[in-house]
Amino acid sequence: MASRFNRDLMGMAPATESATSTMRVIDAVQDLPPHLQLIAITATFKLMIERFGVPAQDAFTITDNLMNDQAGKRPEFAAVRMYMENEV
Repeated sequence: MASRFNRDLMGMAPATESATSTMRVIDAVQDLPPHLQLIAITATFKLMIERFGVPAQDAFTITDNLMNDQAGKRPEFAAVRMYMENEV
């Protein structure tokens, strides 16, 4: 049974849990060459927004608001960025 998408839950997702989930996705593709990493992530994004009927721009806006605050990148996502730069 497919789960129903809840936009409110996405907008209120905790930064720590969201960053940890992001790391899990990165770990899943890190052994692929860079061009396939980007295809895999992008194709997954497109398929997920189609599945849940969420406009891409809405998903980007909600995620940007989660990843950033007034001072810039939230520490949880700054750590994800550093991991990607050093490991992926």
